[in-house]
Amino acid sequence: MQLRPWALALLLTAGPTWATDVPATLQITGQSKQQQSATLTLPAVNRHGELQFTLQRAVSVAGWPAGLPTRLGKQTVTLQMAPNPGGSATFLHFSRPNESAPWLSLIQNGQSGSRLLNTWRLLIQGDRVTLQDQDDAGRLVVPGQPVILVDKTGARWQFALLSVTPAGNSTDNPPRASWYLRKL
Repeated sequence: MQLRPWALALLLTAGPTWATDVPATLQITGQSKQQQSATLTLPAVNRHGELQFTLQRAVSVAGWPAGLPTRLGKQTVTLQMAPNPGGSATFLHFSRPNESAPWLSLIQNGQSGSRLLNTWRLLIQGDRVTLQDQDDAGRLVVPGQPVILVDKTGARWQFALLSVTPAGNSTDNPPRASWYLRKL
């Protein structure tokens, strides 16, 4: 098959964009052992799916999930790290100014048993992830298929599982997952 010159030019210019557009997994860098928090006007997420800003140090969020807004504007941003066996969990929360509760949370390397809004627990068994409510009802979640949750107050939330890392061979390498939770 022979491509016409315009088709070949289109493929050559579009190809690198496909390969570099958005990283496959959430990567949050710039965290420290101490919680960082500030109210600031955030830049837009760039075309590579990366958000960059500065708290006490430079912070980069690569692999920005496709279902989230890319223009956040003024936000109170809180970044914290929780040391865990097998790697630290990173929590990035976004709140609107003058609101204390976050409307969006991104979690990288969260562990099985993590609590979500004091209503659900995230359970990881192998490569299966379930959300368990206070009535012990479990709901299977899979990457790429966001689910809508309703909390005790009737507020609606979107939960999206981004990735799962099964447990390693040792006891100090538990299963982990990355996800986001946003208020609708």
